Amino acid sequence: MLAAFVLGGWRPSHDSKWLFYRGVMKHIAKIAWVVLGALAIAACGKAPTAAPTPTAAADTSEPVAPATEATVWPASLNVFGDGYPNAGDPCRRVGESAATIDFLDDSAILVGCVGDAATEPAAAIIAAGGKAVGRVDGVTLISIPQGDANVSMKPE
Repeated sequence: MLAAFVLGGWRPSHDSKWLFYRGVMKHIAKIAWVVLGALAIAACGKAPTAAPTPTAAADTSEPVAPATEATVWPASLNVFGDGYPNAGDPCRRVGESAATIDFLDDSAILVGCVGDAATEPAAAIIAAGGKAVGRVDGVTLISIPQGDANVSMKPE
């Protein structure tokens, strides 16, 4: 009370109780905001989830033909995906490597098919609009155009 008197906040009896409770409520409000902030930050973290339970829904995906033999891709090519144009197909998308740098184009997808351009998978992709651009370590490289990548940069 002496501090309240020195600072000029002292008032007769009933006002001093009100000031005391008002000060306590301010501190409680500050603590409540800190707790709410901590809860909000904690809520941003990833909550643990239970493992999904398998359902007996009907399988609507197309059946994938089992591979008759595993294709061994040369180490000189960076292949990715599980088939091109569809999963399970024998051709694969090919990424950048020292062997493919001259065949890559920003407006085309580079696909590799084991064998020459006359094999069925490669011929089907070429017939659909692809262009055989080279051959690396027994793999035919086919460039599939995706449109003009610079169309938005051309003046009108």
